[in-house]
Amino acid sequence: MDLELPFRTIAPPVEAEALRVLAGADTEFSAAQVHRLIDSGSPYGVRKALARLAESGLVLSTIHGNSTFWRGNRHHLLWPSIELAVNARRELLDRLRGELAMHNELAAYLYGSFARRSAGPDSDIDVLIVHPDDSSHDSIVDFAHDLSQQIMAWTGNEGHVYNATRSWLRDAIEKNDPVVMSIRQDAVALVGPEFEELLRELDTGKYARA
Repeated sequence: MDLELPFRTIAPPVEAEALRVLAGADTEFSAAQVHRLIDSGSPYGVRKALARLAESGLVLSTIHGNSTFWRGNRHHLLWPSIELAVNARRELLDRLRGELAMHNELAAYLYGSFARRSAGPDSDIDVLIVHPDDSSHDSIVDFAHDLSQQIMAWTGNEGHVYNATRSWLRDAIEKNDPVVMSIRQDAVALVGPEFEELLRELDTGKYARA
């Protein structure tokens, strides 16, 4: 699934981009306006794509003078699917947070291309899970496997889960571990404190035990 351009999962590129524009505002657009707002297609290709969408009823056309204007048909039976595609990123984040929130002692962070909003259709969805120090190896591995399977089921993309305990993460930061430093640049909190706040907590805990 193209996580940044999810419409392309359900429609050809020009139709997908046209739907994205029309779903973004409940108003009329000329074909020229749609063309200026999308990333692909010629003016002629955009007009043809809008006409095809109108044939399905997803798009309504209105003539004003010599010009045709287009808008999304929000009463169409399939429009909720269009809205879901518009909000695919938010929906995925909500599902991840819901799944992770059932495990109170975890902290979890999105990182990588999806966190940076540069993901493509073949991108992994990268998640750092920070476990309590007393977590068993088996429970960590099982949770990572289950979450990866959920991500695949939701999106068709590989879920890459990077596991850490709190003490391991603290040591990795002290050693400037390159993977963890890269995660630090991207981290988007899913559950738990913001990543920098977590690191401050870990550092405070280190001195409290000294």
